Amino acid sequence: MDKVTLQRIEKLHPSVREEIKQIIKAYDEALTGKAKIRITQGCKALKSRKNFIPSEESRKVSWRILSKMPRDKENYAIL
Repeated sequence: MDKVTLQRIEKLHPSVREEIKQIIKAYDEALTGKAKIRITQGCKALKSRKNFIPSEESRKVSWRILSKMPRDKENYAIL
């Protein structure tokens, strides 16, 4: 786990810090090569969370885009 991720974990709510550390550690161990997990944003206040929740219209647009993407044999979108 890198320094930036640890700093961002410390800014999260105390009740979720240890669980997040365990989750990231498990993913880092499972990943191969240079791939790593990093926390990019942790929202603490309800006001700041509302800024990251997409509007109903943007969700519809996102769904339309996602529904037109090519699919693999398990029907997952290929990004």
